Amino acid sequence: FIGLPFSFFSTPALGYNLSIFFSFVLSGVGVYLWVRRLTGNTAAGILAGAIFAFAPYRMSHLFGHLNLMGTQWFPFYFWGLSELLDAHRQAWKGGLLACVSLGLIGLTSQYYLYMTLILTAVFVLGYLLFNPTCLRQPGFWRRLAGFAAVALPLAALCAAPYIRLTGQDSLAHSLEEARVWSASPTDFLLPSPRHF
Repeated sequence: FIGLPFSFFSTPALGYNLSIFFSFVLSGVGVYLWVRRLTGNTAAGILAGAIFAFAPYRMSHLFGHLNLMGTQWFPFYFWGLSELLDAHRQAWKGGLLACVSLGLIGLTSQYYLYMTLILTAVFVLGYLLFNPTCLRQPGFWRRLAGFAAVALPLAALCAAPYIRLTGQDSLAHSLEEARVWSASPTDFLLPSPRHF
């Protein structure tokens, strides 16, 4: 969506480059706004935004992985989700932000959508662990159910084209090939055996 207008009126190269540029800007600004909202500290927001925007993960995907540069939707999603869970005066705005951001994540990368749904479960369970009193509040469960009722069909809608394509032989991969390029729990704890 970001690069399409520029590609249409100019060249695909300009659309690609501006998509990359705006992924840096939106990633940094999103984290800045969320951290500033959480802490009330502008300096913390600026530092967190700069760290996230220029994280080594993002820099390693700078050339050739436009979909993996689409991390700009994560801070908006988790900001909206945290607003929804905390039940501020206008929790519906947080829910709307989370739903729209989840849709954008799904349109950016199916891998990111999958991991975001897993992290959402961890995020909500962590919230419940530190705020057990909300388990007895009907409003909390209504907000969570409303969010799930909108977000999960939206995620399924974003995944539908990919799911249709998986039936074609061009996307078929062997289990061994998928295992080589997939993350396992030990990958987060041990250095890669292929690293120099």
